[in-house]
Parts: sequence; C-alpha cells; structure tokens
Amino acid sequence: MLPISNPANLVVFDGHMPPLLQWLARFGLPSLVSIAATYAILRWSQRGHLREPTEVGPHVPSLGRGGMIVGIAIIFAAILLLVASALGFDLGLPTFIAGAATLLIVMVFRGTEVFAALKHISWGILPLVAGLFVFVEALDRIGL
Repeated sequence: MLPISNPANLVVFDGHMPPLLQWLARFGLPSLVSIAATYAILRWSQRGHLREPTEVGPHVPSLGRGGMIVGIAIIFAAILLLVASALGFDLGLPTFIAGAATLLIVMVFRGTEVFAALKHISWGILPLVAGLFVFVEALDRIGL
C-alpha cells in the first residue's frame, strides 16, 4: 500500500492523487499496519521453512550488466516517482517514461529487437487494470 506501487491507487484516485506528504499523512499508518500484518502472517505461515537450516556460504552469481542497468533504472524511476508525487504531479507520464526508457536501454545493451521484447510483456495485466477503471467508475456513478 504505497502511493506509487499499485495501479488500483491510480484508478481509485482518478487523477486526484494527493501529493506524497498528504498521502503519507492519510495512509502512512494503515500502510505500516498492512506491512506488519503481512510480515506477521508470512512469518507464522512459513515458520516451518524458516526453521530449516540454510546453506553456509551459498554460491551467489554476480549481477550481470543487464541486471545492473535495470537496478539503476529502478532506482532512477523510484526517485522520479517520489519527486513527482511530492510535487503533486500525475504519475502516469513519469511512470511510462521511466519504464519505456528502461526497456529501450536494456534492448540496446542486449541487442534485442522490439518485437522480441514485446513477447515477454505480461499482457494479461491490461484487462485487469481496465477492469479496475470500469469497476471504480461504476462505484463512483452509484455514489460509493
């Protein structure tokens, strides 16, 4: 439940997303409670696995150049979205720009063609987000 983490937030706020500090004032405590509850439930439900011994000194492969590029892009996108949110800007365009720029940079470094990259996009999320827009609009029209 972060201001920029969920497409549902963008749908629910319908272009009236409060700036970051206002959002934190309103949803900061519920977010912390949500995070704590999620942690507690996962800790309880996975307690058996957590008691199992772990490998000492496991082999951890080094992060490749593509991974570094994506990591830097994610950091840049997070900073961009936090600044945009704090300034009260809509988040759609900065999100699109950050995502498209990351895709293009990775494609250039990997030598991937556009259509090859498009095959790996999770297209199933688009109907979900579209459905959220329809659902929220319906709730708004009936007064909820």
